[in-house]
Amino acid sequence: MTALRRLAGSDMGATAYEDWIERGSGKAPEILAKAAAARPGVHNGSGFLLPVSECLMAAVLPEINYLPEMPADSSRRIAIAGAGAIVTGAHLPAYALAGFNVAGIWNRTRARAEAAAQRFGIERVYENVDQLVADDSVEIVDIALIPDVQLEIVQAAAAAGKHILCQKPLHEHLAPARAIVECCQAAGVKLNVNQQLRHDARMRSVAALFDKDLLGRPTRTMFDTNIDLDYDFPWLAGQQELEIMYHSIHYLDTLRSIFGNPHRVYCTTGCLPDQQGRGETRSTTVLDFPGGHTALVFASSNNRHDTQYARFRFEGSGGTVIGDNHLFSGSAAGDPTRLMVRSDKIDPEVEFVMRVPELRVPHSFVGPMASLMKAIEDDCEPDPGGLDNLDTIALVRACYRSAEIGQAVEFESVATP
Repeated sequence: MTALRRLAGSDMGATAYEDWIERGSGKAPEILAKAAAARPGVHNGSGFLLPVSECLMAAVLPEINYLPEMPADSSRRIAIAGAGAIVTGAHLPAYALAGFNVAGIWNRTRARAEAAAQRFGIERVYENVDQLVADDSVEIVDIALIPDVQLEIVQAAAAAGKHILCQKPLHEHLAPARAIVECCQAAGVKLNVNQQLRHDARMRSVAALFDKDLLGRPTRTMFDTNIDLDYDFPWLAGQQELEIMYHSIHYLDTLRSIFGNPHRVYCTTGCLPDQQGRGETRSTTVLDFPGGHTALVFASSNNRHDTQYARFRFEGSGGTVIGDNHLFSGSAAGDPTRLMVRSDKIDPEVEFVMRVPELRVPHSFVGPMASLMKAIEDDCEPDPGGLDNLDTIALVRACYRSAEIGQAVEFESVATP
């Protein structure tokens, strides 16, 4: 396998690759056919269009389906409450890619709603929330507003029989978040939460690699994000809880989606000396999972002087996956379209490249809405669903509790009502 190890990171042409396989196994045609079938276009008869490491990945790795499961009926009419940057930069571009039917939009500042409607071909701009929930043609309300106002809108939408996609965090505290969940349960409507990182192509690929036992048992995981972010949104100005609640919550939720709930958590937080607001702008969190698995989430928004990055690493007893996250700002270094994969079941000394062309923004925003539509069709819980998301809120609260007392906190002590 020495030649395989040497070739895995190269761009060697097809002829040399065929010669190597023929010398090693005599199965060049079969391997090339498998590679071409797995990744159409990787081989055109005269040379590879992608590096050999990617062709090898296509040839030897079981199919990894990281794309969201789409509903049979994508025509359900959606109304959006909110027209801020997350809506115009992520929700609406994602829905356009997926072919979802956005029928109306409302925003407190009507001009923003009108601009979004014109840009994305939305037929109706509502005067207020009451008009939005009274639209009988709408089945789904997508709430993209700050957490403090979500409960009131959920109550109105649920009373009107609308299914609901809430923004994260569902709420900053467990009691109001639980009230949202109970409101939707009582009304018999589906509730999903826009924790879109768990739907990101990179994270779904990692989950699939673990599911297929290509990485063994999880042993160590790390998210390392070091960026420059001002949190200069007016509604965040007075927040005492900031980075974990509005940023690291994504990493915490994604860890839960892949590995379940941790046993305990230890967290420290901090901010810059000259910072205007009171909320933390960096955090370091250690999570202990069953089976000896440890996860580290390091997230800083204070990187004023160096290259910004957003890296992750998943280690198992039988392999590793390394990659870069794609951020909303797009300012981090690295290539989020490449996953570097090692698997003992394939070859422990070869690092393969797995191409994941879909970006977090906007592509991962398809997942939460698609999951909600599937839940409506199949009468099941969406992913993550409001009930599941209560444990993400509980994990966030455990982080803040740990930072406050300077000790590790048992997850169940916070999650238990």
